[in-house]
Amino acid sequence: MPDNASVCESIENGTLLQDINHFTNEQILPYLPYLWSLLTYSHDNGTLDVLRSRIVDFPISNTFKSYFSINYSSIEYELQSFSKSEQLTFDYKSFYSMDYTEKLIYVCKECIAINKIYGNVISLTPRQFEPFDQELYHDEVVCIITWACQNYPSRIQLVTLACGLLFYKHGAKLLVKLVLNQCNTIDQILQTFTELRFHADSIICHERDNVMLELFKFRPYSVEEYLDIFLDSDSQFNLAAQILCSKFIDTEIFIDVFTNILSKSDDRFIKFLVKSQAVSNVYTRIHQIAESRNQIIDHVTSQLVILITKLFLHRGFRQMSIGAKFVLEYFAYLRTKDDGYLKTLLSSFVVCFVVSNSTEEKHLAEDFFQNLHLLVTKEEFSSFNEFLLLVAIQFQSLVEATESSRFKQDVRAANDEELNKLFGSTLGFKVYCGYNRYMDVAKLFLQYAIFERDIVELASKISVTKQLNSHLSGYLPVHCIDYLLNNRSFSKFKISIENWLQKQILECGAPVHPIIVSIIRKYATSCVSFDINISSNRKIDERFFRDLFSHNILTETNVVPYLLSFYFVLVFNSTAIQAPVRTIMHSSSKLYSSDLLSLMPLRHLISVMDEQPEMYKNLRTKLQVFTVENMFHMIPTIEDDLRKQTNEMFKSNGLPAEAIPSIKEVEEIIKGLPGSIKLCEKVIQRMEKLSVVQLAEFYQPIAQLMNEILNENILPQTILLRIVGLFQNIETMVPQRLYVETLKYWFINADKHIQLAIIEHEFLVQEPPRVLRVDPRHEFLVQEPPRVLRVDPRVLQSPKHFQALLNILEFYLKAARSYQKAVKAKYLSKFTTDKALAKAHDEVSAMQFATSECQYSLSVQILLEISDGEINSCENIIEIRRLAMGFIQKIFLTAPNVILTVHYQGYPIKYIPWMVELVPSIYVMVEHMEELLRHFDLHRRIFAVFLISHIVSKLAVPKHVHLAQMILLVVENQMALLEPHQQIIFFYNILPALEIMAKKLVFIRAQIIGYIQKGINISHARAAIYPSLAIAIKQPEHVIIAAAKESIERIQTSQNCN
Repeated sequence: MPDNASVCESIENGTLLQDINHFTNEQILPYLPYLWSLLTYSHDNGTLDVLRSRIVDFPISNTFKSYFSINYSSIEYELQSFSKSEQLTFDYKSFYSMDYTEKLIYVCKECIAINKIYGNVISLTPRQFEPFDQELYHDEVVCIITWACQNYPSRIQLVTLACGLLFYKHGAKLLVKLVLNQCNTIDQILQTFTELRFHADSIICHERDNVMLELFKFRPYSVEEYLDIFLDSDSQFNLAAQILCSKFIDTEIFIDVFTNILSKSDDRFIKFLVKSQAVSNVYTRIHQIAESRNQIIDHVTSQLVILITKLFLHRGFRQMSIGAKFVLEYFAYLRTKDDGYLKTLLSSFVVCFVVSNSTEEKHLAEDFFQNLHLLVTKEEFSSFNEFLLLVAIQFQSLVEATESSRFKQDVRAANDEELNKLFGSTLGFKVYCGYNRYMDVAKLFLQYAIFERDIVELASKISVTKQLNSHLSGYLPVHCIDYLLNNRSFSKFKISIENWLQKQILECGAPVHPIIVSIIRKYATSCVSFDINISSNRKIDERFFRDLFSHNILTETNVVPYLLSFYFVLVFNSTAIQAPVRTIMHSSSKLYSSDLLSLMPLRHLISVMDEQPEMYKNLRTKLQVFTVENMFHMIPTIEDDLRKQTNEMFKSNGLPAEAIPSIKEVEEIIKGLPGSIKLCEKVIQRMEKLSVVQLAEFYQPIAQLMNEILNENILPQTILLRIVGLFQNIETMVPQRLYVETLKYWFINADKHIQLAIIEHEFLVQEPPRVLRVDPRHEFLVQEPPRVLRVDPRVLQSPKHFQALLNILEFYLKAARSYQKAVKAKYLSKFTTDKALAKAHDEVSAMQFATSECQYSLSVQILLEISDGEINSCENIIEIRRLAMGFIQKIFLTAPNVILTVHYQGYPIKYIPWMVELVPSIYVMVEHMEELLRHFDLHRRIFAVFLISHIVSKLAVPKHVHLAQMILLVVENQMALLEPHQQIIFFYNILPALEIMAKKLVFIRAQIIGYIQKGINISHARAAIYPSLAIAIKQPEHVIIAAAKESIERIQTSQNCN
């Protein structure tokens, strides 16, 4: 508190006489006029002796005594006459030459004139008055006005005088001195000045601000209240800025107020601040606060960190440099073990590093992340570990998305958005760091802060999500588990999450969240190893399920844990039965016992799902599929449940029986097309109103209509979507009958060999009975699913029909798998000894594995042909190709070995760009390129070089540099070892691949140009053997020479552009 303020406080509290001896003469001096007024009107009061003894020693006391000795009645008449006059003018004289009475009258007349003329209004006309303008006379003027306010209050009051004084040269200083002698007016003057409105750049405004800043020394507890008012007034922004950076506002209030300012949508004050010199004071204060704080984070430091982060992100300050080095250095060396503060610190550091885009401060990020790594490995955290895991997963996903090419932009944008939300939820405000700005910090984070094993260990200790259901939105900790399971990270490092999964299953409720279904499926399949040399996760102990199903499930209100447990058992058993015997014999891969399945009230669980299908829609279909696949005796129950009216799909009453058209009637209308097109549209409209159950009976007409819309001359394309919608509605109801009927029409104009096969096998006559064996009439497509793709060429040119065809293909691929399992089970049932069973199991498994791979591989090859615009010429080829590549990706995910099979077999190199661009699973081939490059067949080696070049062009440069170097080594060896005619073939085919790598990889560009030049020299040498130049020009060597020179020109052009 200022020294003078203590005297003012004593006066206001009425303790001046008790405290007077505690004050120095310097403190008392400004208050002498007020103190003399006390003595003047209390001559005989002995209590004032102590006051009198303190003030008589001041040299100016005699002057003050003379003024207070003047009799007011002697001048009263003159002052009253002056105040009543219409013209408030008087002769200006030399103040120095006047006596005390003349001075008093002279000053009082000026005060009366100010009060009457101005009041609370500021005139633009300047006013001069010698006693006010000369600081030499201020002590006497203060004494005179103090005397006048006490003796003539009806005409002279300091509150009304205050505004007029501001317009004099030294009026502001005079006003402050006057207020000290009338402390009771401080609040009134502050309020009056606050209500004044005038231009912020005017001199009078600055004078007003100076006075208020001085008065706030005596009212420090009111500063925060007034500050809120100043921040809402344009004319008082300058004062607000001064107060913010003054000692009136302590550190905590400064941080809170400035943080709130940055959070407001009204940014008028920010705009003012950025344009004014006051912004440097704000930066200076932030620097001072940061330097004064301890390195150990507390609440105030945490709020300061958030304030600095908001400052970096605010659009007004984005270009203003508070000092990126200072901020990052400050953040980097803060220390704490509190979960909340750690989340704040990490979020702020990452955001500020990204926004500042300061590559020069990379070492600070390295230090920060290294310290974070040491802290996390030594200390146990709860919520911070979850946060750290979420950040690590998002960063890892971002890096992987950047190195991939398919949907790269979409995945990056999604990752950026999730990171912005994650950091924003931690810091308490919206964060936006721009597009693709996190990449550098993500790489540093994964390199120094947390490693792959650390991520897995953190995930294994993560807490379960309480009451997990689909109402919970956003990126949850369980998403991290799903991501890591997708990469088989837990089994890789042999870290168990069995207990976590058990607890999470018990915490799940309806409606079922799709992420827990995904986690269970991935974990269950990862518990089975198809190779004893590859580690797997530990399956959930059967005792857990036994304990769970020992409860009375019929009385349970939440059956989700039971359904998820049943799903886990089915997925595990379905996967384990496909594993080799040597792994099944291992305890971790043994099937769950039939006794456990007998404990599960399956029909009750299925009926519960059917009563509220929307609550279990993310689980219901998957559970039904695995139930049918593993428990054949449940097939009738599942099909009956699918037809139940209680299912949401069937709750629609549809049309009354008399309004439903007959199937024969619909077929007659279709046969009459195009003449009956109007009737056909009406029938379609009626069919759209049918319930799913009613519509399922019309699978034959719907299949016929799907064929008719292939012909644009019969049905307009406008009703294509309507018919496709009908097809999709019953696709899950009667898939086999619908698909068989559809293919019957699509095969009419198909390949002749397909037609002969249809007649021979009669596989499209009727649906097979519901038994374990496969009807021989369907063995044609069940045993050879790829033949599905040899349909009417028009199907392959319509995206909607082609999508339906892919669904049919997937159906028959799964049917083939089920058929093989059934055959396998029937065959193995003949063996009684373990040794014979094991041998037979391995033989049958190998044969079925090879058959399945063959079917998938053939499907991929045919889909590649369909994607070729030269073979399948149509205007929708881009969309057809996208659908085909998407299905190939699904095949590769379902059967990873097919990736190797397809590429060992090879395919035309012109398909490679599509595969690399649209099928991300192809990057698995990076690890197997050496086998292709070493192949004895020259065409395989050309294929490998071309494939590697395209993959490398899509990857980050440091990721697979060795692949490029490997290619160069192969090229060098082949050019040296091959026969001359083979060299020409090899060089011509790899020329585009060399050009791609030269443009992507700068460090091998010169070496590649050298190889191309070498190829040109070989071609020249080959061309020289022809008998004449005319013959030589027509030979392929000259074509190769021209293509090679053009490649060199394009490479050099791209180099100049870069």
